[in-house]
Amino acid sequence: MKTLNYFYNTLIIALAILALQGCTKLLDQKPYDYPTINTFWQTGKDAETGLAGCYVELRSQLLNGDSGLAYFTYGDFPTRVFASGAWGQYPFEGHFEYYTGDVLSDYSGFYKTINATNTLIEKVPSIPLNKFNADIQTATKEQNKIMGEAYFIRAYTYFYMARLWGTFPLMLKSISSASEAVNDVPYSTNAQILDQCMTDLTEAAKRLVWGYTASNEQAVRANLGSVYALIAHINMWRARPNQPASGAPAFIAKAEAACDSVINKGGYQLVDPTAYSSIFKGKSIEGIFEIEFSTANNEYFGADGFTSLFLAKPLIPNGRDVPIFNFSSDFLSLFNDPKDVRNSAFFYNLGGDNTMCNKYTSISYPTADQLTWRTDDNLIIFRLADIMLLRAEALTRLNRNADARIWLNIVRNRAGIGDYPGTDANLADEVYIQMQKELFLEGHNLYDMVRTGKYATNPYYSAQRYNDEGYYWPVNVNLFLRNKYTQQTPYWSSRIQN
Repeated sequence: MKTLNYFYNTLIIALAILALQGCTKLLDQKPYDYPTINTFWQTGKDAETGLAGCYVELRSQLLNGDSGLAYFTYGDFPTRVFASGAWGQYPFEGHFEYYTGDVLSDYSGFYKTINATNTLIEKVPSIPLNKFNADIQTATKEQNKIMGEAYFIRAYTYFYMARLWGTFPLMLKSISSASEAVNDVPYSTNAQILDQCMTDLTEAAKRLVWGYTASNEQAVRANLGSVYALIAHINMWRARPNQPASGAPAFIAKAEAACDSVINKGGYQLVDPTAYSSIFKGKSIEGIFEIEFSTANNEYFGADGFTSLFLAKPLIPNGRDVPIFNFSSDFLSLFNDPKDVRNSAFFYNLGGDNTMCNKYTSISYPTADQLTWRTDDNLIIFRLADIMLLRAEALTRLNRNADARIWLNIVRNRAGIGDYPGTDANLADEVYIQMQKELFLEGHNLYDMVRTGKYATNPYYSAQRYNDEGYYWPVNVNLFLRNKYTQQTPYWSSRIQN
């Protein structure tokens, strides 16, 4: 199977085919060489192209919103990583001024990804194995791999949505148009949605393997490592302190076991502390799952995108004089140990004027005048340090503090700050601090804060808001016009601004 870049090159065909399902008039106007729904899903190449659509639709949703900010607005900004920005309070005040008409409060776009996976899951099993241009044994593996990745993408998408809105319609069948996905469809409960995620991951695990068919698939194609990393995150999310305590021990145990599988079977390694930048360039030995970008294929989130808002001169010679986003002093105070190699690996001019993030700085210039710039770093979803710290968190919850120290200390030692010298009473706090320091601007921080219960003690929030699940986003007002079953998230029902 070709690399993900091949997938992206075939995106136009893939999305056109999915669109044709809901627009029969186009069938009468198609070019003669344009495949239709009646001729598509006939070969292994069709299945690869369909999977391309799944990956690219996922990428599109994660980069939705102003300047492609969705992934970071959802996962990082509410934790006060930044202190100020061009939009005043929004989004840095941590959900205080959300608007229900904003695109980021509209979950309907995610159903484009869902519908792409639903279509593939329904269609690929009917493709004859002799249409995969391989012997039957190889074709079976290829078919299973494509199906397994689709199940993973659907599970990840639903889990991502579940952390943002809690409840919404659960759809497992393809429909003629993804834009109609939420029209008068009853809501599923959060438990039903997360149960379905686990069902999908069970199906994915049956079909995927450890490792990769080719080195250029590293991390950008889902495999068993991706599956178990997601299993771990789902189970720890279900065990967060503001949920019923009775089920927590079982969820935590499952999460810890999944982390163990990733660490001991996945073949992943922490990158050398001198090579932190390789993580974000992509396909590193530490990467478990990430979204690929390539400037060669006109894929980037640099100029006029996310990184343009927090990078400036001299990192971008022809960029702004100062960054639009400024790190908060509270966040920067975490990096107070001069031995921590992340101080220089993750920041430019830490402690001085215009402190900037070094994580996404694989910069290239497509024109000779260097007036236009691009970054083609990958969007990191899961990596080994994340899973090690998640395992340490799980072990503290299970009162296995000696074991928790092992995984915490591995991450600390890679950063050059040695073993944790504190007491067990503060061990969970230290695990959370290292999550903040290691994973900022990787879309994790809010979920880490909620999952560990630190949201309740954060000075910008409250225990009551945590118990009311006020970390969920409000639901876009337009969805109420399309679906009579739409529910506003409880905390926002009396606070929304239309």
